[in-house]
Amino acid sequence: MRRLKYITIFILLLVLSCKTKTDIVNPDTELIVTTTVKGATTNGVKVYLFDSQSAYQSGSSNSAAAYKFAVDSGTSVNGTVTFHNLSTSINYWLYVIYADPGGSKYHYNNLNSYNYVYNTLASGSQTYATVDLEVTQTFVGFWSSDSTHLPINILIGGDTLTLTSYSATTPDPILGSAFYKKANQQPGTYPYYAYNADRSFIIQDM
Repeated sequence: MRRLKYITIFILLLVLSCKTKTDIVNPDTELIVTTTVKGATTNGVKVYLFDSQSAYQSGSSNSAAAYKFAVDSGTSVNGTVTFHNLSTSINYWLYVIYADPGGSKYHYNNLNSYNYVYNTLASGSQTYATVDLEVTQTFVGFWSSDSTHLPINILIGGDTLTLTSYSATTPDPILGSAFYKKANQQPGTYPYYAYNADRSFIIQDM
C-alpha cells in the first residue's frame, strides 16, 4: 500500500511538471512613416502605399482615385502613419499629399522625390521613413503620342523646347524620355506656341 502511494505521488508530479504547448506568433512587419511639411511634424497628411512602381504611377496621376491602386493608406496622427503586416518580398512606393488648411491654398505632394523603400522589409521588423513636403518650383511638360510631326518646337516663357521623341501612352514626367519639360517654372499661366519644321502642324495658346 505504501509503495502504491509513492507511485501515485510520482505520477502526479510528472503530470504537473509537463510543459504546456505554446503557439509561436511571428511579430508584425511594419513601416512607420513620419510626415513633415517644411520640416515641421504635421498631422492630416495622407499617405498611400503601393506595391509596385506601375501602381504608384497610376495612383499618383489621379489623387482622387489613388486608393484604387494602393494596397493601404492612412492619415498621419501625431505626425506618423503606421502600415502593418507588410510583405517581405516586394518594394513599396509612397505617395504623400497634403492640403494646407490654413488658407494658403498650398497643396503638397512628393512627386518630385520618388519615395520608395529601396530594400525589401525584414520579417518582423519596424522600418522608419520620413517624408518632408516642401514648396517647390514646378515644371511645364509636353509629349507627343505619335511621330507624325516630329520634331516639334515649343515656345513658352521666352524659351524654345524641341520635342524629338514620342510615346503611345503618357510617359513618366520625371523619367520618361518622351516627355520634354521646362523645369523651374513658378506656378502660373503660360501661353505657348508649338509647331513643326514646315509649320504644317501648329498648336497655340497665346
